[in-house]
Amino acid sequence: MDVEIKEEVLAVMNRMREVLRKKEPILRIVGEVILSSVQKNFLEEGRPEPWEPLAPSTLRQRERQEYVNPETGKAAILRRGNNLFNSIHYEVEGDSVSIGPGSNIEYAAIHQFGGYAGRGHRAHIPARPYLMVQEEDWGEIERELYGLLNAVWNGRVIL
Repeated sequence: MDVEIKEEVLAVMNRMREVLRKKEPILRIVGEVILSSVQKNFLEEGRPEPWEPLAPSTLRQRERQEYVNPETGKAAILRRGNNLFNSIHYEVEGDSVSIGPGSNIEYAAIHQFGGYAGRGHRAHIPARPYLMVQEEDWGEIERELYGLLNAVWNGRVIL
C-alpha cells in the first residue's frame, strides 16, 4: 500500500523541522525556566536545602538599616538592595545558554561558593548557592518545549 502524504501534513513537518533546526527558541525556553528557578531560589532563601542563616551581628545590622523581607518580616538573605537578584539574567550564544549575575556584581562568587571576605579576609561567608538547577526544572523545560512544538504544529507560532 502506498500512502500519499497530504500537503498540509508536509507543511507541518517542514515547520517542525525548522523548529528543531533553530536552536535559539529552544535555548530561550531553557533560559527562561532556569532564570525563574534561580529567582525562586532567592525568594525561598535556598532550595532544596535552606541557606545558612545570617550571623546574629548581620541580622542586627540589617534590622537597624531596615533591610527586611516583607514576606517574612526578617532580614532577607542575599537580598539587601536586590542588586545581585536583579542582575541575574540569561544569554543565548550559539549552541548554549548562560545564566548568571551581571559582571559588575563582584561579590556574586563569594555568595555562591563561600569563602573569606572583608578587611584581611577574616569574615567567613558561608556558601549560599543561588545558581542551581532544580530537578523540577527539567520537567518544566520539557512541558514548555512540548508547548512550543504544539504551537508550531497548530500553526500558532511560525519561527
